[in-house]
Amino acid sequence: MTSRNLLKIPLLIFFLGIVFFDSEGVDVMNAIVKSFLVSFGVALSLLILAFTISFVITLQRNREQAERITNEHHKKIEAQL
Repeated sequence: MTSRNLLKIPLLIFFLGIVFFDSEGVDVMNAIVKSFLVSFGVALSLLILAFTISFVITLQRNREQAERITNEHHKKIEAQL
């Protein structure tokens, strides 16, 4: 899923929220505000999720690189002995 598609989710929730809150009998301005708050919360949650996944992937790559460097270093030491 691309970042462009992730941006569409809060936007869709925003417009659906306006329709939902408007159908609940809430005036249009309150419907827009409530819908904005819900979509902002969803967008913020998706952003935090994306950063968390990116951070975990970076940690995993660093760990693999550190293991590879350590193994190469041990091989050099064994070759010298």
